[in-house]
Amino acid sequence: MLTRAAALELPGWYLVAGALCQTVWNVTTGQPPEAGILDYDLVYFDASDLSWAAEDAVIKRGEEVFAGLPAPVQIRNQARVHLWYESRFGIPCPPHTSSEAAISTYEATAACLGVHLLPAGRWRVFAPTGCLTCWAWLCARTRRSPRARSTRPRPPAGRGNGRS
Repeated sequence: MLTRAAALELPGWYLVAGALCQTVWNVTTGQPPEAGILDYDLVYFDASDLSWAAEDAVIKRGEEVFAGLPAPVQIRNQARVHLWYESRFGIPCPPHTSSEAAISTYEATAACLGVHLLPAGRWRVFAPTGCLTCWAWLCARTRRSPRARSTRPRPPAGRGNGRS
């Protein structure tokens, strides 16, 4: 996914949102990395042309680049989010100044975590609230997991678990 995204050469791009957390969850629980991923969210930032036509051209290029993946890729220009966000979700979203600004904003489509592929196969992780956001999500999921309940019993309430 990251290699294909890099091939698009989009300004300020990141793979963001649930696919990242889901992948970590899958690897942690011994599942195939792509299990349960309904889509991949790819964001970029290009303020040079805020038209739908410009974003749609990128989306169409992405359809070719990401052909054959087990889930669709949703590509969104974070410079345009403020143009449609309020009409879709009912709350205003001020214009973003970068992909990082969008990732840092809950109202954005980026969900507070992003990964970008750098040259030589290195990654850049942008997590404005820290990687603990993803970890907390995983822990919350683990507590709901029947497997986790059977292999990791909880201590009784009021005994060292912060629930007194």
